[in-house]
Amino acid sequence: MIVVGCMGFTAPVFASVVGNLSATTNYVYRGITNSANKPAIQGGFDWTNPAGWYAGIWGSSISSDIFQNNTRVNEETDFYGGYNGVINQDWNWSAGLIQYTYFGDTRFSTDEANVSLGYRWLTVKYSHELNKFYNLPDSSGSYYYEAALAVPLPENLTLGLHAGHQVVAGAANAGLNYTDYKVSLTHDFGHGYSASVNYTTTNANKALYTEADGVKTADSHVFISMTKTF
Repeated sequence: MIVVGCMGFTAPVFASVVGNLSATTNYVYRGITNSANKPAIQGGFDWTNPAGWYAGIWGSSISSDIFQNNTRVNEETDFYGGYNGVINQDWNWSAGLIQYTYFGDTRFSTDEANVSLGYRWLTVKYSHELNKFYNLPDSSGSYYYEAALAVPLPENLTLGLHAGHQVVAGAANAGLNYTDYKVSLTHDFGHGYSASVNYTTTNANKALYTEADGVKTADSHVFISMTKTF
């Protein structure tokens, strides 16, 4: 962790930058594989300050087939920022913006605003697209809502339970709507190392979520991820 000090009028205020690097056997996001069931390398940096503001950058390798077999797109870079608020010991909230950027073909890049509310182990979140949903016609205003539980267990384990629902705007895109579910078990090894075993499934129309090479991206997935923070 890199600590940066900035002087205020009355006392020092410290911000922090934390990096992360991950290897995963499958990059699955909202129940959909973005790496065609193949391994992916991921990493990023997160900046936070005590006032609650945050910003970050994160990237991952992806399958070139997820966007109409566009071989120029083989990586995703996300830029995000926002504010994390604390109501009391049990309640918290957050609001932010994120841009999913695909430098190989920026037509597929998309911007999203999000708000969340947390109570102890439970977080509910709403995300709203600000432009086209991955360049689909008439898809502006698509949204995703979700609920997640992070339950601490003995031996530095955390059980994760997640359910979300994707709505793609536009009458012609209604068949793309789906619900996804995820169960994960994460172990914290200490010194910034962690590993997780994950299972995801969806009720998506498998025919509509199929890549040009035949990979059904919305199938059930089991994958393992390992992460190092620094």
